[in-house]
Amino acid sequence: MSGPHTSGTAVASGQPAAIDPLYPHATQIILRGMWYFDEYAGFNEETTRIDKDHREGSFNGIHRTCFRQPGQAAELAAYVASQGLDRLVADCADKPTPEQVAAEWIRIAQEREAILAWGRSTQVLRHVVQEYRFERHMGSRSSTAHQAAARLVAKADAAIADPMNYAGVLIEWAEREHRCWFWRGCRGDHVL
Repeated sequence: MSGPHTSGTAVASGQPAAIDPLYPHATQIILRGMWYFDEYAGFNEETTRIDKDHREGSFNGIHRTCFRQPGQAAELAAYVASQGLDRLVADCADKPTPEQVAAEWIRIAQEREAILAWGRSTQVLRHVVQEYRFERHMGSRSSTAHQAAARLVAKADAAIADPMNYAGVLIEWAEREHRCWFWRGCRGDHVL
């Protein structure tokens, strides 16, 4: 089953490549705001009910819960939709309609393509990803490395309103398309 909340791969989950093949089915949630305590508790209870052995991670406003089986991801996706757990706007607890969520996933996909085109045309893509990898290699947390990469985006184009999103899209692309290199590196620090 595929829809706005499910994907066949656990892309950019924040997990090293060795873990992702074990949990290849992801439920994705747009999470630009916070859940109330009861929503968070309900989500955790439902996730654990579906399978105690799962992996979770958040990056760039998308929360992913990864499972071993596609039916598990689809089951959680149905729960997320029924509870209106997507948060399309930061600091807004309004539950979006299914149509709003679907439209936002389409907008996100189009925006990602535009950001990747910008990264390639300006030749910033490689530098942003390498900055993130360098920071992680030096022991920085993902959020700190993401901020360092975003500073390069802002330096490259001061007109960009959300450099964190731009950096996140470029980082996610590199992680998805060059997993082995991204997490382990290669001799000579091969460039993208």
